[in-house]
Amino acid sequence: MSDKIVKEILSKKEKNINRLLSLTESPIERIFFAHLLEFIEESIAFGLKNISATLINGYTYCSITDSDPVTLRTNSENFGIRLSFATTIRENISPEYGIFNLEDLKGTDYLKRETRFLINGNNLYTKSIMQSLDIYPQYKVNINNQHFRLDFAFLLHENHEHEIHLVRKVAVECDGYEYHHNKDAFTNDRERHRTLNSDNWIVFQFSGAEINANNSYDTGYFYKEFHKILKTIGFGIYAL
Repeated sequence: MSDKIVKEILSKKEKNINRLLSLTESPIERIFFAHLLEFIEESIAFGLKNISATLINGYTYCSITDSDPVTLRTNSENFGIRLSFATTIRENISPEYGIFNLEDLKGTDYLKRETRFLINGNNLYTKSIMQSLDIYPQYKVNINNQHFRLDFAFLLHENHEHEIHLVRKVAVECDGYEYHHNKDAFTNDRERHRTLNSDNWIVFQFSGAEINANNSYDTGYFYKEFHKILKTIGFGIYAL
């Protein structure tokens, strides 16, 4: 019975992974995304290499509508994967706050944002971090009536005062040589990036040559690049 359940779980996961990979539009996008999904699985199972911290608490498959980029929807164009991270940190309070007792703060606005308390004579506070990072292949954007499809979009949401906010956006472009084979394509690409930057998108570019060169053997290339993206967007331990 247990073997049957395991097979059913793996079958459902395989279907979702194949659905995600099918949304990519080129072989190099598929390679990039396959390595990213592997990175996510290994980060959850084993944590970060050489770092005693959790990068990702878990993930789920999700879809959204263009009109509501936060709420989960069942019927929409964009289908992706949502990573989650939550933790609590403690830090010293700057001297101007003085020393507070938790009982004295009950009913104040401070408790809505952070909890301050006294431990062993040290003035500390705890701060909760709750994040979700949505990753979508072939993500549609509309900036000043200019329509684009991003190869991949990384959308970071954070919970502030019980409200979810989109706080950072990263666009990933995987371009083969044929994409920039002439002057017009090169110029259009630069204009596209400026438009994305004007809408607060951070753009990462990967060439087909480097993706293909690092696909056949384990160089650590993809792991390093994924960490750069997560660090730039401020997800997981990079939010601390």
